Amino acid sequence: MSDSDEQPISASDLLSTGRAYWLPPFGYGNGLDALFWAQLAREPHPVADGLLRALASRGIPGWVAPVDRHHSESGEALYDVWTATVEIDAAEDVVMAVLNAHPRRSAIGSALATPATPSSPAEPDPPARPSRRRLRARARSRSRSEP
Repeated sequence: MSDSDEQPISASDLLSTGRAYWLPPFGYGNGLDALFWAQLAREPHPVADGLLRALASRGIPGWVAPVDRHHSESGEALYDVWTATVEIDAAEDVVMAVLNAHPRRSAIGSALATPATPSSPAEPDPPARPSRRRLRARARSRSRSEP
């Protein structure tokens, strides 16, 4: 056996260890504590920082921590955003509001909403099908012109 200061933690002492005990290292929080945490989003740092401020403004505990070896399409480092599990529904509403208001995310959303243009040249539209009325008129004119 090794001589160590580590001891099991009872349920009544969970909060005495501090927030970082439950969350990934090298992150930072918004100053509000919670007992249990859930990962909420994975975003580039500017977006994650905005989410943390928005969560704090609503009184929802938040924590942001860098993700090793993961980068966004633009090459930015990604950060995990964590929140208190008891506030997860309210936190999801905050995330949706922030992501919809973020200019880059709005551009992505509008690009997804509009259909993509085809990469090949557009084929000409097929000729319009004549209506029944025109077909009858043609048939009458043919029958009259025939002897």
